Amino acid sequence: MVRRQVERGSMSWSALSASAQREVDAVVSDWLSAADEGFAQAQFALGFVFEDGAGVAQSNEMAAHWYIKAAEQGNADAQCNLGSLFAKGSGVAQCLVTAALWLKKAAEQGNADAQFGLGSAFQNASGVAQSDAKAIFLFQKSADQGQAWAQFKMGFMTLSGRGVPQNDVKAAQWYRLAAEQGHHIAQNKLGSLLLEGKGVVENKIEAAKWFRKAAGQDYMEAQFMLGYVLMEGLGVAQSDKKATLWLKKAADQGCAQAQCKLGDMFVQGRGVQKSDAEAVKWYEMAAEQGDERGKFLLGLVLQYSSDGVTKNDEKAAYWLRNLAKDGHVEAQFELGLLFRKSCGVLQSDVEAVKWFKKAADQGYAKAQCELGEMTAQGLGVAQSCAEAMRLFKKASDQGDAQAQYMLGLMFKVGFKSMAKNDVKAAQWFTVAADQGHFQAQCELGFQF
Repeated sequence: MVRRQVERGSMSWSALSASAQREVDAVVSDWLSAADEGFAQAQFALGFVFEDGAGVAQSNEMAAHWYIKAAEQGNADAQCNLGSLFAKGSGVAQCLVTAALWLKKAAEQGNADAQFGLGSAFQNASGVAQSDAKAIFLFQKSADQGQAWAQFKMGFMTLSGRGVPQNDVKAAQWYRLAAEQGHHIAQNKLGSLLLEGKGVVENKIEAAKWFRKAAGQDYMEAQFMLGYVLMEGLGVAQSDKKATLWLKKAADQGCAQAQCKLGDMFVQGRGVQKSDAEAVKWYEMAAEQGDERGKFLLGLVLQYSSDGVTKNDEKAAYWLRNLAKDGHVEAQFELGLLFRKSCGVLQSDVEAVKWFKKAADQGYAKAQCELGEMTAQGLGVAQSCAEAMRLFKKASDQGDAQAQYMLGLMFKVGFKSMAKNDVKAAQWFTVAADQGHFQAQCELGFQF
């Protein structure tokens, strides 16, 4: 029994009792004798215990030594494990080509782990020419033998349409097979599909169940998803406190999405005491990982918060510029405002116009309105009533109340070369006022 446990790696050395350790010592001694006599299975077993450090001092070099002896005799398990050592450069000089060669020898003997490993090599061009078709062929063979990682890979490749036709239903089936074997990533993926009703009948309760299983294995993506469904009450009883606990577990592991959501919880005081200072801490962690939402929210909180956070327009401008240059439309608009108001940057109407235009060209109504106001006044751009009206109209068509008010104002005063038109002015003031725009309501009050 102890021999089987150590051979399969299902029990660590420290977990064995003193008597069991003595039994293992005897077993290892027997393996050494058998290995010296050339028995391949004993050589493989020795390689395994040296790699695992079970009953002997851990040594990747000794593991490789015995794996090579067994592998050269055709032992598929040794060939597979030796391929893994070459891939990692553990106990041997790293060589991806040699790793693939040993994996191929084991895979051709039907070793499921080697088939998965070689499939991964083809998928990632690791020591072999990249080939999704060959990867799928090997993943399928391995998955059909019940190898959980291969089943997960079949789900991934099928969902993304790599090497096989894209098929949500088949992807979900593969994920389920792996998930039922305890594969944490597959459990999380299956949960996401169940939550969306993608490839499966939507079932939020079952989705939450799989998120919980994967989260229980300390998988941060699942911890985030479990926090999310608890926060929203999707398939589980809504609980901000429980949501916050799981979000923090994921955030502490570096999950940027969780860090952002945890920041949101502190801003809103959901499940935790409200604290913009704590929110800033989590948003900044996400931002430093390159998370777009983290950068944007950090930029906003640093500008507008008054709850224990020192206003820092310079830092806000840094994060917004970092995001705006990559095309983030809201960041472009906010950066334009900073240049217009001289907050954290030197005042520049030209720079403000540049960033408003970038956002406006992406259809962002607030930017179209701001750019319209600057164009009407000739600030940072050539003055043009026609262009200003065009921009106000584009924003108004999207329901922007400020743009609707500005159209009303332009018609009311007959701005620059425009003819006054009280009827059109009243029409636009009414549209804006109906959305609660205070100034438009005042204008209508003055008229009537």
